[in-house]
Amino acid sequence: MNNIGQLYTVQCRKEKSNRILNGPWAGKGLYDYYQSRKQALGLAYDEYPLLIALVDAKEDLSVQVHPDDQCAARLEQSPFGKTESWYFLEDPDCGKIVNGCLCRDKDELKQLAGEGRFPEIIDHLPVRKGDYVFVDAGTLHALGGGSLVYEIQENVDFTYRFYDYGRRDSQGNGRPLHLDKAVEAVKPGLKSAVRRYSGEIAEMKYRTLLLEGTEFENTWNTWAFVTVLDGRIQVGGITAERGTSVLLEPGEMLTLAPCVQAMAAAL
Repeated sequence: MNNIGQLYTVQCRKEKSNRILNGPWAGKGLYDYYQSRKQALGLAYDEYPLLIALVDAKEDLSVQVHPDDQCAARLEQSPFGKTESWYFLEDPDCGKIVNGCLCRDKDELKQLAGEGRFPEIIDHLPVRKGDYVFVDAGTLHALGGGSLVYEIQENVDFTYRFYDYGRRDSQGNGRPLHLDKAVEAVKPGLKSAVRRYSGEIAEMKYRTLLLEGTEFENTWNTWAFVTVLDGRIQVGGITAERGTSVLLEPGEMLTLAPCVQAMAAAL
């Protein structure tokens, strides 16, 4: 089985944090910098609440669901669930992703899942390079093999594996499923839609802006993370290539060469 690559380009947790490459904080952790700045930014979160990654799916990923805030409070005693979104840099091999549930209601979902009839539960959505898909909490979802995506999500660990296509490792063991919690978290009628970028896309918990060979000024009143998607730029003596994120304080500016594509994201 091929490995599945995932690069966390913005991760700000106490136990696992990105390292800052240049400037006065060079060599120190993003988590520590956030602790020094969160009051000035007006943020009360213990950890920076966004997680940004590039995900390179070599095969179909397991079908998962994340709880919404109310479900996370019930199941995990946490105030936050998880939403996420994907911007497709490469097409999935099959041209689609897992998207939502075909069941009429929760009772049918419980019955089919209990009988192992997962293919009768899972719906799909056609996608292609350049598409943007927002995955609301409670939506069954999975990337198809061949996908390369820019992923932004809430910085929360709650992911319930619903189905893994019956795959086994070399010892014959399957990865554990979290069916009870997954069924509790799924909203049967909830599905994602495809959008194309036309300016800024603002979701309930974050916003993103696709940048292509332009000058970007952070006019937001909070941090902006600019992640290089294609090409490279020079920033303070550092070469930022695909997967590198540049943190801009409010009012700071970044110039991108004509051949560079990047994504800006902020709360």
